[in-house]
Amino acid sequence: MQAKVENEAATPHVQLATKQIAKLKEAGFSVKQIAALPNVRALTGEQINLAYEIGAIPEGAPMTDEEMAALSNDDIDLSDAPEWTDENWARAVIFSPKPIKEPVTIRLDSEVLEYFKRPGAGYQTRINAVLRLWIKAHPNPPQAPNPHRPDAKS
Repeated sequence: MQAKVENEAATPHVQLATKQIAKLKEAGFSVKQIAALPNVRALTGEQINLAYEIGAIPEGAPMTDEEMAALSNDDIDLSDAPEWTDENWARAVIFSPKPIKEPVTIRLDSEVLEYFKRPGAGYQTRINAVLRLWIKAHPNPPQAPNPHRPDAKS
């Protein structure tokens, strides 16, 4: 007897038997996780292995990041990927991921803060952009002591 996964739109090609669904539920799968098969990114490694073992995820289903990372270069089929030419490499652009922003507390003159807040939302982004420009213009900042702190060491 076959039972359809509750969210058929998410997995149109997966049709699980009642026994498979019961086994997945016993293993700790939520209904949402079962409905999301074979979108295995939300599953633990143990759950993925079980799902493959009982046929809940069909062969050829998308691989997880961990599964892809475990592949050797020889395991990857590049037959459908075009060769990169010198021209391709010349046009390549280095992509830098979005930098991680850290919350900080900083004391600013009230006029400075007012200036950056005046245009509306996004004042922290504007302050960050100005500081980035400063860093770009001054790649090797001098290591001067803080004149406002007599106890500061150089």
